[in-house]
Amino acid sequence: MKQPSNSSTLTIAHQPYGEQHPYLPLATERFPRDPAAGEFVTLGVETGHHPSVDAVWCVWQIEGNSSANRTEAVKIADGETVDAWQVHLPAFKGYEMVHYRLFARSADQQTKSEEFTFSVLSWVDVVAVASVQETSGRLVAKLATSRPDLCIILHAEPDPTGTVTLRLSASTENSRMPAWPAGKDAVKVELQGVGVALYNNPLRLELRRESDGLVLQAIDPIRVLVRADGTVLQYKLGFESPSDEAFYGFGERFNALDQRGNQLDNYVYGQYTGQGKRSYIPVPFFLSSRGYGYWLKTDRQAGFDLAAAQNNCWAVTGHAEEQTASLEMKFFLQQHPRLVVQAFTTLTGKPKLPPSWIFGLWMSSNDWNSQAEVIRQFQLTQQHQIPATVLVIEAWSDEINFYIWNDAQYQQKPSSQAYSLADFNFPAKGHWPDPKAMVDELHQAGLRLVLWQNPVIKHADPKENLDDRLNKADEEYAIQHGYVVRKADGSAHRVEPHMPWFAGSLVLDFTNPQAADWWISKREYLVTEMGVDGFKTDGGEHVWDTETQFYNGMRGSRGINTYPMAYERAYQRFLEAHRGQDHVLFSRAGYTGIQQVPCHWAGDENSTWEAFRASIHAMLNVGLCGVPFMGWDIAGFAGPIPGSELYLRATAFSVFCPIMQYHSDGNARRIPSRDRTPWNIQEQTGDPQVIAVFREFANLRMNLIPYIRGQAWQSSQTGMPLMRPLCLEYPGDAAVRETPYEYLFGDALLVAPVTDESATNCQVYLPA
Repeated sequence: MKQPSNSSTLTIAHQPYGEQHPYLPLATERFPRDPAAGEFVTLGVETGHHPSVDAVWCVWQIEGNSSANRTEAVKIADGETVDAWQVHLPAFKGYEMVHYRLFARSADQQTKSEEFTFSVLSWVDVVAVASVQETSGRLVAKLATSRPDLCIILHAEPDPTGTVTLRLSASTENSRMPAWPAGKDAVKVELQGVGVALYNNPLRLELRRESDGLVLQAIDPIRVLVRADGTVLQYKLGFESPSDEAFYGFGERFNALDQRGNQLDNYVYGQYTGQGKRSYIPVPFFLSSRGYGYWLKTDRQAGFDLAAAQNNCWAVTGHAEEQTASLEMKFFLQQHPRLVVQAFTTLTGKPKLPPSWIFGLWMSSNDWNSQAEVIRQFQLTQQHQIPATVLVIEAWSDEINFYIWNDAQYQQKPSSQAYSLADFNFPAKGHWPDPKAMVDELHQAGLRLVLWQNPVIKHADPKENLDDRLNKADEEYAIQHGYVVRKADGSAHRVEPHMPWFAGSLVLDFTNPQAADWWISKREYLVTEMGVDGFKTDGGEHVWDTETQFYNGMRGSRGINTYPMAYERAYQRFLEAHRGQDHVLFSRAGYTGIQQVPCHWAGDENSTWEAFRASIHAMLNVGLCGVPFMGWDIAGFAGPIPGSELYLRATAFSVFCPIMQYHSDGNARRIPSRDRTPWNIQEQTGDPQVIAVFREFANLRMNLIPYIRGQAWQSSQTGMPLMRPLCLEYPGDAAVRETPYEYLFGDALLVAPVTDESATNCQVYLPA
């Protein structure tokens, strides 16, 4: 509904779902957005100052009940232009349909909102086994719930590799299955020492590994979140967890290596610095210190409680798949964590092996916005004898279309047509007077070139004073041909106003092959005529709305997590078609299976010791989930430059990372520079050792490339990470939990980064 304004008309604003921001709801939202039984409901409201509002209230009514209720709002904030209010509704019993309107009154006016509704959901417990059958090594059971018209079907099946699949699905049909067998306390299925047992009276589910007696026991009850009509929306189940159990993985997590005591969600999110539990690359997979692995096989959002709410169990809550009302999960009961990771990546895809040249030093800064500056930095690395193999240019384009060099002159074509290099004239005094010659010069010196990308058609801010004629034509063409992500009503989806990046922009729909071809064709000349070696495929976290629509029929509830794969795959297919395997992508976002589209980096971080430690956690965790070819920005990229101590400690660590890169955020070429080059760090900090020490580490890195290449090939075959937490290799050594920053780099190198400021010595644990 309409927002508050400074007019003389009384205004009131309430948006039940807001922008669907996963972490920061708007002040005008309903919380929870979809209430369940027993949850108190808060309605957020904003009113304007002109005129001043004296009172706000809500009139609400339960469908089928003739009596209306009035609840007064409480003012919680006086703003410069709006006031914030909250209405606190009671908790409901479940399945009610609640209708409500909001009212506001000033001295001489009164207004009301449109009518809003919400259906109260309810959690339903599984209470007993209604029937069960065991056929061909598979157990199928019908589980009765506390709702008489709803049963849950449990499928449990071990396979020859040691993996057990559990699938829960909803059933309202009276399908006939055998009753519980008389005289038996359990029904069991087993295959090669791995099995599932279902007990009745009381109901109990167990997974077993006979070789060492491991038992995973589900806690009662299994729960399902249900609408009034019986539609199952979510499943929740948990398993007993001894107090010493540790949980590793969950994708790229910055907060810790062992997640015990934490609650994590499963949501691709673009957090700028200070990520904590939030993740650019979540993966709903973990390794347990008890010797098993778990994967929730879903593309949708999910929640993990790792002995946080209750210290004796872990629990998972997952959304039912929309077509089947089911939820599938896999337990990996192989004998060793290495085998678990290998089994997981057999299902989700082995890592794709990148070319050898990506294992040298990468040079990058968002302030290198001209050919002269790129060549100057390239010459400085030669002057200081610091070897590098890749150079990234972020600020190369016209800052709006992302496929044309800044300052290039051209005759605008219809948006249906692509450009070639001959279409452009590059002014001698422009930013890029001869970019093709620059690419050739870099190549002759052994440097590969990577250009920055983002999957949006940018909404031009008038303050930027950009020439947006081509951009507007592309926008109109893309909307007309259905090339962009759409809202539920069919209109073009635009990046939400409160998203920190590209607000108001269109998001290209890479699930549409024609859209992908159109988009890529605009960039083809960069590769085929100019010789660009790859792209920094930044972004991909541009969807919050779960109701957005994609060309392939997918909704935003899945697209939030899977969009990065579609985006990066499109670029990968293009590069493979023109360069074979001699190319690279460098991406920030991803989800399960993204290891098939290498490489990635650990996002945007500050230049602090805390961020240094967090980045180590992130790379170790995501490696356990099958994503081995990761890097980070040495000592962070955002804000003021790091001190020389942090910079050199981070450099030493980065020698033993899959990708070694320095990079810095844009600073508008202001002085002093914030480049993270060793020569700038030396100049700014006054530490005369920086260049020499950095050079030594860069040379060490170059000497390690044959080793790294061999280990990378192993990763591509087995799914094992290059950076291996000690818990992966030494599961029987409990002491490795006390050394969360130590790791193995491949088979032969033990790495113990120095992660504390002013440290003059450190203890290194040698695992048994």
